[in-house]
Amino acid sequence: MSELFYEIDEVIRELPKSKILASSADLCGEYLFYLSGLNHSRIGDYLLDGEAIVMGDGGVASVSYAKGKFSYSSHNWVFDSKSDDVLTKYLFRLIEFFIEKINYSGFVGSGIKNIDKNYFRKIKILRVPLGFQKQVIEYLDDLEEALELNTLLKIKNLNIRRALINSPQPDGHKLINLEDIVERIIDCEHKTAPSGCGTDYFVVGTGDVKDGKIIFDGIRTTSKDAYDEWTRRGIPSCGDVLFTREAPAGQSALVPKNLKICLGQRMVLLKPKKNIDGSYLNNYLQSNFAQNQIFKLSIGTTVGRINIEDIKKIKIIPMNEESQSKLVKKIALLDKKIALLDEKIRKLNFIKNAYMQTKLSKNIFF
Repeated sequence: MSELFYEIDEVIRELPKSKILASSADLCGEYLFYLSGLNHSRIGDYLLDGEAIVMGDGGVASVSYAKGKFSYSSHNWVFDSKSDDVLTKYLFRLIEFFIEKINYSGFVGSGIKNIDKNYFRKIKILRVPLGFQKQVIEYLDDLEEALELNTLLKIKNLNIRRALINSPQPDGHKLINLEDIVERIIDCEHKTAPSGCGTDYFVVGTGDVKDGKIIFDGIRTTSKDAYDEWTRRGIPSCGDVLFTREAPAGQSALVPKNLKICLGQRMVLLKPKKNIDGSYLNNYLQSNFAQNQIFKLSIGTTVGRINIEDIKKIKIIPMNEESQSKLVKKIALLDKKIALLDEKIRKLNFIKNAYMQTKLSKNIFF
């Protein structure tokens, strides 16, 4: 045993191998059930009562810290620290920080990869005082508590948002067709716009539209000439709604202000009438009532697609302008809250990664 390092094999104690299959999960069960990977479930009985590190032993490397009464499936390798000088949770934090390296070098096989336990056992960790270990654990626990709180708040607001989107109900309403509330439904050019690196003319394809928004990560741009050609049928304007016809069918997004957009393939543009708020239409198209219709109207067994004539037939629950405005404002307020929570979560993750880089990056050797 080195005076500076431990090999992981010197400090870990293997815990009993589980014979429980992942299919034994019971969502109504009392105890946490660790599956291979980061997905967890519930189960009716527990295997261990204490603390342990749970590593998925096949597929992609994953690691979880377990404490209390819990169980785990047969595709996990479970261990704790047997050393009085290495805290189990500190060891977990080291493994967590280096999980990508362990996945790259420590999981082997030509098909589904499995953990190379010999490789893992030979990893060296720096000897550090228990006080330092406790400091790291406490700081990261506080960060994760804040992350969990903000994540739960985000989920709560997303659920409220979903409930508001689904609040217009068809009961007692005379439904109208989508074609009755839009000035025009404009189909895309049935060819691919040429790429124009670094321009301000965006080509919005089906993969760029999700959950009512345009996703600009990885979006293509095109040239001014191509933009002019691809918008000759109609220029997407603020308040218009983009709609995907295929892969997948039925996603929508509102056209924002001051943005030059043209349609990619399998996209259509909806231009609402003056008495229809584009935000209301965009939100409505994400509702369960609208999505169920889109699913039924779509054709194709592998990749569903919806034709222009069928888009016209989507039933709309009519609302007057005042009701539309009230609903849109409520959803917009929630969107702001969700965006703020997303930013908090991003910052907390950045702080966590930066702290782990500072405190742990030199404490493990492969």
